[in-house]
Amino acid sequence: MQSKIRRKLKFFITFVVKIIVAAVSFYFIFLLVDFDQLRKTFVKADYSYIIAGILLLPFNLGLRIAKWKYMLNVAGNNITWKVSAQSVLVGISLGSFTPAEFGDFIGKMLHLPDTRKSHIVGLTLLDKIQTMLLMAMIAIPTLFSIIFHTSSYILVAAVAILVFLFVFFLIGKKGAFLIKHLTHIRYIGNVSSTIFTLNTSQQVISFFYTGAFLTVVAIQMFCFLNAFYTVPLLQSFIGTITMLFLKSFVPISIADLGIREITTAYIFSYWLVPMTISINASLILFAVNIFIPACIGIVVLILSKQKLFHNLWSIF
Repeated sequence: MQSKIRRKLKFFITFVVKIIVAAVSFYFIFLLVDFDQLRKTFVKADYSYIIAGILLLPFNLGLRIAKWKYMLNVAGNNITWKVSAQSVLVGISLGSFTPAEFGDFIGKMLHLPDTRKSHIVGLTLLDKIQTMLLMAMIAIPTLFSIIFHTSSYILVAAVAILVFLFVFFLIGKKGAFLIKHLTHIRYIGNVSSTIFTLNTSQQVISFFYTGAFLTVVAIQMFCFLNAFYTVPLLQSFIGTITMLFLKSFVPISIADLGIREITTAYIFSYWLVPMTISINASLILFAVNIFIPACIGIVVLILSKQKLFHNLWSIF
């Protein structure tokens, strides 16, 4: 009983802290940016670009749903497209306001009661690892260039990431057996081995889904930026991937609000993009890629609440 109360209290405190962090972040943003100028910039926007970015949302979600279905099928869990979509959307909803997107794991479990929890956790972690690796290939060299104003370390950083990526591919399924037996805690062993459950060709396909998803997000950001200001496609692509990579290390506000805007403004200032432009584009990206899918996920959660609450009870 006490452990349940302690968990609820911890969740509540974390939730409050995330709201405070988001509020403080926005406070500093509005200290640096003229809010009236922000509004005027939005009013003068080229809305055709914004509409184009919004129309890419089905491709964004479709790639995430397709990848999740593929990974589960490879792990021996045959699910339908409908279940995969429900699992991903509820995961987005719960992940948006929980620390380090922990709710993403819970949300995905709710629609997969017959799937081993270690498979869901392991494959979700694998998805995040793959995303971070692909982002790192662009973000780390870019950050070296921005922070140190030199390109001498860029090649070294890029080669190091490529070597790590090659080793990750090389190990593939061979690492699952070894890790599972080296880890004495059974559940952790199962989760760890699931991360390496894909063979080399399956890893390539999985990475392709991730790369396609990141490309769609970058194109969306390109559209939202160019609705206010001309930003070349290459700069927009590099800046967006670097922003996504950097903000992943600070998952301490609700849906990354504030953190994402500060990070976007910092990265794109390197290419002399005005802060009002970066913040407007970042807020639209949040509304389209997080707020809308999270709302859909909440509707899914409400419509099937009896079954899901029973599944939630079984998780804990």
